Amino acid sequence: MALRLEPTLAMIPPLASLLCMLYYMKIMQQSPIGVPDISGPPVPAYVIFTTVFGLLVANACINWDDLIEASHVDAKERFVAFTVVQICIPQLIP
Repeated sequence: MALRLEPTLAMIPPLASLLCMLYYMKIMQQSPIGVPDISGPPVPAYVIFTTVFGLLVANACINWDDLIEASHVDAKERFVAFTVVQICIPQLIP
C-alpha cells in the first residue's frame, strides 16, 4: 500500500470517516449536503457497520505493537495523521 501501513491500520481511517457520516445523517436527519428527510441507510446497516468497525478497532488495539512493528518506523505518525485527515476534512466541508 502507498501508506506503508498494515491493512488493518490502513482500513480504520476511511471506515471511521464513513461511520461519522452515517451517524451524522442519523442524528441530524439530513444528508451530509443538507438535503432534509434523508436519514441514511436502514438500521441493520448501522448495526453491521458499527460492529465490523468495532471489531477492526479492537483487533488493532490488541495487536498494536505487532502492527506497528510490521509497518515502518514512522507508522504511528502516519496512522494518526491519516486518521485525523480522513475524519476532520469531510466534517469541515459544509
